[in-house]
Amino acid sequence: MLLFVCFVVVIAGGLCGILAISRSGITVFADGSGCIIIKRFAVHQLVEILAVNLLMFHKVMSDLVKLISVAEQYLLSVFVACVYKLTDLAVNFCRNVFGVVSALRIISAEEHFRVIVSVYDRTELFGEAVSCYHTSCKVGSTFNIVACACRDFVKHNLFGNTAAVGSGMAAVARVKAKKSGKPLVRVIAQGGDGGTTDIGFGCLSGMFERNDDVLYICYDNEGYMNTGVQRSSATPPAVRTATTQIVGKHPGNAFGQGKDVPLIAMAHGIPYVATATIADLRDLERKVAKAMTFHGARYIHILVPCPLGWGAKSADTVKLARLAVETGLFPVFESEYGEITKVTKIRQLQPVENYMKLQKRYAHLFGPKGDADAFARIQAIAQRNIRRFGLLGEEEPEIIPPSVQADERADKV
Repeated sequence: MLLFVCFVVVIAGGLCGILAISRSGITVFADGSGCIIIKRFAVHQLVEILAVNLLMFHKVMSDLVKLISVAEQYLLSVFVACVYKLTDLAVNFCRNVFGVVSALRIISAEEHFRVIVSVYDRTELFGEAVSCYHTSCKVGSTFNIVACACRDFVKHNLFGNTAAVGSGMAAVARVKAKKSGKPLVRVIAQGGDGGTTDIGFGCLSGMFERNDDVLYICYDNEGYMNTGVQRSSATPPAVRTATTQIVGKHPGNAFGQGKDVPLIAMAHGIPYVATATIADLRDLERKVAKAMTFHGARYIHILVPCPLGWGAKSADTVKLARLAVETGLFPVFESEYGEITKVTKIRQLQPVENYMKLQKRYAHLFGPKGDADAFARIQAIAQRNIRRFGLLGEEEPEIIPPSVQADERADKV
């Protein structure tokens, strides 16, 4: 049938070609040379037409097959998503119940539990707050302390743009409040140390420089714990990670690297900067509440030990956070407009060895082949923090010159 159609088309094309050539004054010779030329012309046109038609037919059929495949996958994905969400909800609910029971059993001081409940119930702490975040490692429980008080909640999973998204949301909230006359919606942005000190550092610095009305909270577990315990700019020196192996003369993470983001935030002259740990939830609650009384850029840096990444026991998580403070390795302080206003004093000074020996990431520094020089350098870091922030007794913190922006912003309050 197809051959017959092709034959008809060839004949029709040939006749049309003969008429066209005859009208144009060209003579057709009886010896057939002219007919050969006409036939070649007709067949060439036919091949082109058939090729175009076949191409269009192939494209239509291909699109139809793709549409059917996409529809099938979409329906299947909807079904899987529904099942997954239901199972995830059930598992999450059971996990939270088990976590609360475990917390009540493990935490001897009931005041810690009361702190969590008080923050959870105190919605007026933030008024109308919206939160965007990137969660780092297993800090969901600490994150919930802050996030549960928010009326609106936005989950954002990209590493590097948490501060940028927060700045955009703050700008939208400001415009909406101005047009509607309703109270201003406050914005809280949260991320891990990798998304804060490394990937998102540029966005964060821009947020500070513009003094956007955002409270940024960094959960610092000193590494990329989600992706296999790689080094970040918050990883301390001499630590073993997947990217800082214990090889060479000075194994582990190199000294003299990294960023001290709280001090960098102070250098921007923003209204409020604070550090905290999970060892003192009342202090964390107070600082979040105080930060929300300021307008403009604010920054809270929370130390959150990661048992898996640090090679420590889960039962020692709070103890590690407390020892980080008591050794002077993690100073806890507050600053306003670039000037330190309050410092948490060390109650009982501890040597850095007491903190490091609980973590396998420092294991290569102990034993017969230990690195005494590394211990001395880490102890020197702690002593410098103690001196700089006045962490002992009646010592006063060293004066850190505030930026010009800090003076201007403070005058506007």
